[in-house]
Amino acid sequence: MSTSTAAAATAQDDTGKRTLLVGSVMLATLMQALDTTIANVALPDMQGSLSATQDQVSWVLTSYIVAAAILTPVTGWPAGSAAAAC
Repeated sequence: MSTSTAAAATAQDDTGKRTLLVGSVMLATLMQALDTTIANVALPDMQGSLSATQDQVSWVLTSYIVAAAILTPVTGWPAGSAAAAC
């Protein structure tokens, strides 16, 4: 096996890993947006079912957004470490 063939195989393998990483990040972002939309659409139904005020039900969405804001940097560090390893 020549040096150029080995280098080409390594470059192709790195491209595959990078594509998988980018696809995973895009899928996670899509799921986050979808989950937020679902929670937002469910608020009026929750308000009617629980006989709650708008202020009481809005805490559901606020809590969800706060949890996402806290977990984003926490999950960013291992993702950065995994990307550096690729």
